Amino acid sequence: MAGTQTAGYDMVIQFSEDFYEDIIGSNFDINGIVPKILEALHINSDIFTIAVSLDRPIDIDISNSVNNPIDISIDVGTNGSLGNIRIVVGAVMIRTESDKDILTIDFDNSLYYAKATFTIRSPIDISTIIKNITNPIPILPLPVVRDTTDSKVLKRADFKIIDDTSIENKNVLSTMLTFGNGNQGQFNQLDSFVDDSGAIGIFFGWLCRLIIPRLEESLGLPNDSFINTSMECNFNGKVKIDEDEDIYLRSISLRLVDGSIQFDASVSTDGFCYEARGDISAQIRFVIEEGRLKVIADIGDPDIDLDIPWYCYVAGAAIGALTGGLLFGIIGAVVGTVLIPLITWIVAEIVEGTFDDIADSIRDSLNDNLPEVDIAAYGIEILFQDVFIDDIIMKTKAIIHESFPVRTEGTILLPLGKGIDLDKGIVSSAHNPLNDINWEGESLNKYLSTGCEVAIADTYMHDIQEIMHFKLNGYNYKSQQKLHESEFGRISGGSFFNPFYEFDENKKVLAVKTNGGRYSLIQIVEVEENHIPLNERLFLENTGDWVRLRYKTFEGTVPTVNILGNFSCTQNSKNMKEVSVRFIPNHTLTIKNNSVSQLKNSGVLRKENLPENIKIKKIKPIYPGNWTVTYENNSKAKAKAQLRAVSSAVNTKTKYLWTLGTHDLEDNTEGILTIDAKDVHYKVKGSLLILTIDGKANIEMLVKVTLLGTDGCSIHQTRCIEHHGKCITSKRYIPTWKEHKLLYEQNNAVVNKQFILRKNKD
Repeated sequence: MAGTQTAGYDMVIQFSEDFYEDIIGSNFDINGIVPKILEALHINSDIFTIAVSLDRPIDIDISNSVNNPIDISIDVGTNGSLGNIRIVVGAVMIRTESDKDILTIDFDNSLYYAKATFTIRSPIDISTIIKNITNPIPILPLPVVRDTTDSKVLKRADFKIIDDTSIENKNVLSTMLTFGNGNQGQFNQLDSFVDDSGAIGIFFGWLCRLIIPRLEESLGLPNDSFINTSMECNFNGKVKIDEDEDIYLRSISLRLVDGSIQFDASVSTDGFCYEARGDISAQIRFVIEEGRLKVIADIGDPDIDLDIPWYCYVAGAAIGALTGGLLFGIIGAVVGTVLIPLITWIVAEIVEGTFDDIADSIRDSLNDNLPEVDIAAYGIEILFQDVFIDDIIMKTKAIIHESFPVRTEGTILLPLGKGIDLDKGIVSSAHNPLNDINWEGESLNKYLSTGCEVAIADTYMHDIQEIMHFKLNGYNYKSQQKLHESEFGRISGGSFFNPFYEFDENKKVLAVKTNGGRYSLIQIVEVEENHIPLNERLFLENTGDWVRLRYKTFEGTVPTVNILGNFSCTQNSKNMKEVSVRFIPNHTLTIKNNSVSQLKNSGVLRKENLPENIKIKKIKPIYPGNWTVTYENNSKAKAKAQLRAVSSAVNTKTKYLWTLGTHDLEDNTEGILTIDAKDVHYKVKGSLLILTIDGKANIEMLVKVTLLGTDGCSIHQTRCIEHHGKCITSKRYIPTWKEHKLLYEQNNAVVNKQFILRKNKD
């Protein structure tokens, strides 16, 4: 039943414990939280693991009034051999800003439990230590307009930790969003609908609120022509939608049925002694292709009904004219001129376009609204994976992009007898004592070996980019290792029928402790076996075999600092002017003519499925592709840069000194400087420098940050920050019904060159 998955909230975003473990772990890692705790407790260890649970703790004393606790467990030493740190902290929604709701892990005001238990001492309360060294962590900063009536604009965000007590234990932190003209859902009725890492649920009633205004405006219908319930949105009436053919829209209905959206439409035309009515239906399904939501319509056969009043039967001539051929022209106009383009437009443009807007708004909200607070940054990338309908539920995967400094990374070819210094990315002879990893051996006995004072561990993962630095502290590292090539995949061949060797790589990722004191990740992505028959290669020493090695080495304890961030344009539509609207064809799909072609690249409506003897004269080609609108910034647009100083060695007393051009900036200040005859607004807050300029400004400036430690040592980094004075952005355009029909009046040549609907010549 519609509304049951989202409990009546317009949108619900749910992520599992792993998502929040990555956010908390990344934050603790880049800000050095765990080493600071251990230093305060006089514990000497750099081995620890961080685990996060959304189960409500039952083994410690927490008041029943405490809501939404997050349980953080830090095991210190190999497999926790030295002890454990336990922190229970609350998640809260901060609404102190008029235009933003920020879901935050609040160590300042919602720290419920903090104890350290080590083998060398009795348990100790560390609440004061935690509060002194740990800042609140903003998770989802969401822009809101609290009094909006626009269904596209968020007006309120709520959240809830769902402790799933079922056997699947699908614990999630759920963020519930209410948009303009919507009502808050039933908080206590919301359950977890996540199968893996995350999911986003969309209330069908909200989808109707988004679609209806577009339909009403484009079809010339008065406001409130549709009836909207949580189960369906429909129109019943009679309004002319095609002046040339005198065709009227009679009804449109969208409703949830058996895991899909059922679409029905009806049009009619009338004349002397007849009224012809055409009905068409489609099952609208959703799929995920390359991380984007796509809409597919399985279109049913049109149903044509002809109504002839009783008095016309007396006029035999009129009946003869209808049955003599005029009838089929009328039906052809109803089906070909209106029904097919209408369903194409509603499904491919209105429905899919609306979902594109929703998906883009999710990404924009999570990626482009990081708060202006002094905390190490992370980015959230949302990948849509699967979708199903009860309400509409999109399965997602969230990837946290951490900001821990990377020293070297790349992909190199490592021939047999060679090795690599992972701290420098230098390949040399396997006899070089500074190598961290070597590719050695001969013939069928080749192996990856560790260098002097180097240790290696299996991460049991296969994607380097998904392994965060904080995870590297807890793996089981071993030194003096020789890993046979069979550990990196399966060897086949070498037989009488197939004398050549082939290698199927498993692409496992290994963690390495380098002899330079850093953590590195390596992955053998390709193994090349020299194509020499088995009976010949057994007598050869070095056949020239090699491996292609991907590596990523993080910075270590040697202090370094990087400046992250660049200028980007504000995407507020009020600050952008339209440049052009055009239809961009998809040339990989065939344009069909003179037939009832598929709805873009999907659908099942074909000419052979039409009623017998009906000649469709006016079917237009269905062009695969998308409408696009391009904007550029106007005189009111601003460009903004959030620059963050990220260091591998920071403590609570580290000071950040920012310099802009030749101007030293004081901490916790803001103001305006003139650089190259252009005004630059700045705001400084610790490791964060925010710059705002005119969106049309063409400017470059040197930005320098210096970190001062308590020991008097300093490190610095300088970058040139540029903005080239022009912001151009494109997004999907949803055409009106008239614009959609106009496209189908064009010939193939015009469409293939991109049909331009309008273009600003300024």
